Amino acid sequence: MDAPRIVHDLDDEAVLYKPAGRSCEGASTPEGPLPLDQWAKAQFSCATLKFPHRLDRATRGLVVVCKSAEAIARANAEIRDRSWRKFYVARIPLPNASVTSRLLCEQKLFLRRSGTRAIVVRSGGDPSAQVGILLRPSEDGSGDAHLLLQLKTGRFHQIRCMLAHFGAPLVGDTLYGSGADPSQFELEHALLVRGGKSPESCARQRAILLPAHDFRRDWHPDIHAALRILLNKFQAAPSGSTESL
Repeated sequence: MDAPRIVHDLDDEAVLYKPAGRSCEGASTPEGPLPLDQWAKAQFSCATLKFPHRLDRATRGLVVVCKSAEAIARANAEIRDRSWRKFYVARIPLPNASVTSRLLCEQKLFLRRSGTRAIVVRSGGDPSAQVGILLRPSEDGSGDAHLLLQLKTGRFHQIRCMLAHFGAPLVGDTLYGSGADPSQFELEHALLVRGGKSPESCARQRAILLPAHDFRRDWHPDIHAALRILLNKFQAAPSGSTESL
């Protein structure tokens, strides 16, 4: 089974890799893997760890964990300032031209949580936005594709619901209409950029790319290259820059 690991460690915070199938928080059970917060508390010998953001159980990738009250306050302020940029890679069925045109653009919808699902509504929901950046066929000959996208808002099940609405439910996401094997589900938070909007966060601007791992399956080389270009772009951004996608 895929295991969590520490990607980047500082005095008062760290960036972790969360595997798919593991919750960020919650009670541990004999049948399931240890929640990420309990794993991290043991790793850092710190009982007061907090997450300023979370990933769905089925999603893997980068998660920030804060070790102090000052760190969680700073991270929450950055999020309120919209100075975090999150980039994901999703496995979807290879779309036709009309679906592709709806994916490779800025996508905006109103979403509302309904039980265990998110639903698209005309009014009364939360404004939700994401941007499709690059679409390439998977390298395994499966007929699937990988979509690189930037998350603009972080609503419940946002990526899963919005891609399904536009005709491209994630492979294996039976909750949103996929008929494929759920074990093929693949959604990864691959790149996180923090800082760059306020003077305080500019001083701490940094970009973190999740290193390659065994459960990253058959991405087209262009997806890897695009993430590397984004990483270099934000690492090279001068202090005080408000450049964004």
